[in-house]
Amino acid sequence: MDRRAKEADFTADGLLVVDKPAGISSTGVVNQIKKLTRPIKIGHAGTLDPFATGVLVLCFNQATKLAGYFLDQDKVYEGVLYLGQTTDTQDVTGEVLRRRPVKVSPEEIEQAAGLFRGAISQKPPAYSALKRDGEPLYKKARRGEEVLTDPREVTIHSLEITAVEPPRVSFTVRCSKGTYIRTLAHDWGAALGCGGHLEALRRIASGRFTIEQALLLGQVEATARRERLADRLIPPAKALDWPGAVVREEAVVKVGHGQTLASNELEGLAPAHLKVGQRLKLTDHEGRLLALAELTPTEEAQGLAVRPIKVLQA
Repeated sequence: MDRRAKEADFTADGLLVVDKPAGISSTGVVNQIKKLTRPIKIGHAGTLDPFATGVLVLCFNQATKLAGYFLDQDKVYEGVLYLGQTTDTQDVTGEVLRRRPVKVSPEEIEQAAGLFRGAISQKPPAYSALKRDGEPLYKKARRGEEVLTDPREVTIHSLEITAVEPPRVSFTVRCSKGTYIRTLAHDWGAALGCGGHLEALRRIASGRFTIEQALLLGQVEATARRERLADRLIPPAKALDWPGAVVREEAVVKVGHGQTLASNELEGLAPAHLKVGQRLKLTDHEGRLLALAELTPTEEAQGLAVRPIKVLQA
């Protein structure tokens, strides 16, 4: 056991869904819970802007090794587009750059929304955490430096208008990773000719994690004080929606050392998963997630072996 593990108060592995409040950064939430629980390691799987609320997925200890896999999942947001004002940050926190009258109908708003459904090209905002020369772009923008960003492809799987009360338009959007909802709001307003910015944002789902699972920060604190926070964690094996297989007892040590397994050293490997490149989660008989792996070809008659790509339990 390393020094951090010896000094830690909270050693359970798993994920926790938190309902992030407005006015605090995602890192700020992590730091609050870190002080409260003193885990070996803690991190989040996808940031939210400080003014935004909703689903923030926290990873504890060994589960931090899975964070990157959750970043690729789709997100669902509820937002409010405020028409007639553009801001330098494209959201409610920025300085107003221009004001224009709002003379658009619900039908025109819906028609403009159609421009943003499906695969679209989006330029990330200057005030973003993207880095250039090792520094976040928002720091350059705050210094008044010119910040140019390259467009990138994102996908808006669905964009539903839920209310139109000018100058506000409420909507729900499901999108791919890397989508900036404030840029969506900015571009939507531009398409309507009056401009706009994102007034409010709430993430209600991140992959398979939903707001219904989320704890408020006060609930996290109360649960931790009762020493029952571990009971609220989602086990790593259940958090990852991959096909799985159970490692035979005699092969568990091999997995911990990152060694390749023969397919006959696993149980429950379905024939449908027996193809090169298929990714699997490997568990022991107690359901602990040991490693993430993929099927690779061999020279033997069976033709497949299982190669660990991320070991959690050594």
